Amino acid sequence: MTRIISGQWGGRRIEAPKGSNTRPTTDRVREAVFSSLQSHFGSLNGLRILDVFAGTGALAFEALSRGAGYADLVEKDAKASTTLTANIKALGAGAVAKVHRMPAGKFVRSAGAEASQWDIIFLDPPYDYPSEELEELVSTVASMLAKGGVLVVERSARTPFSWPKDVSPLREKRYGETQIWYGQ
Repeated sequence: MTRIISGQWGGRRIEAPKGSNTRPTTDRVREAVFSSLQSHFGSLNGLRILDVFAGTGALAFEALSRGAGYADLVEKDAKASTTLTANIKALGAGAVAKVHRMPAGKFVRSAGAEASQWDIIFLDPPYDYPSEELEELVSTVASMLAKGGVLVVERSARTPFSWPKDVSPLREKRYGETQIWYGQ
């Protein structure tokens, strides 16, 4: 279990799938990420969120709790997808959140250029996800970012990552083993 830190669902717990396939973003890191995003945007009210490699959905649910208008959660793992759907139901978020059970690359390809423009795109792949594949995925989702939107990438601080040429880095921050990169 993990908890939502702030907003309308602040303090509510969400289920995590059994096993070790998901790694929820810690409360400390989530609080820092959302402090940074709220500073950037002024408010999350009405923003559209894309949470790729959603896992527990902690990032998307935190954004929705803080006023985001809608979230798409992409997760290929069956247990995690089922848990995400249960969490959406438990929070009463069915009108503002949708789970897409498929690999990240397939979702991005199927969304294509006609995809909705997201204001915040979270990419929090498993730590062993190949860096080259992530950089390719980032390059593709960057075209789906709304004007002024932000890409947030979470990786192990020991795993290499660099922004593709079509993304402008904003900042990066390390929290123990976790590294967060922000880009536009």
